[in-house]
Amino acid sequence: MKSLILLATLIFSQVSFASGNHYHPKQILKCASECTEAEVKGILPAALDTLVKAKEVREAWKQVPLEKIEKRQFKKGPEWVAIFFDKNQTEVARQRLYVFITLDGWLNGANNSGK
Repeated sequence: MKSLILLATLIFSQVSFASGNHYHPKQILKCASECTEAEVKGILPAALDTLVKAKEVREAWKQVPLEKIEKRQFKKGPEWVAIFFDKNQTEVARQRLYVFITLDGWLNGANNSGK
């Protein structure tokens, strides 16, 4: 009986650890080859909707203007980074939102650090 309880505990604990609160990339854009800056810019409203629904960013970011889009090199390869600037945010570290989209159209998440 003890073995059965221990086995059940181990199985259920693995399930709970596997479903952490983090964003899983989602393909939001299909491009003929490498996605262009214009294609990425056009999909940003849908990307923000996806991030809001996933509770990764606040709904208010959908109203913030785009500051710029740039291609950056990361350890896993280059990505498009869309940068939004909220001038009404008093906390400097949270004034910018960085949205990451891979060159093949996968929404890779967002943060306030740009890393």
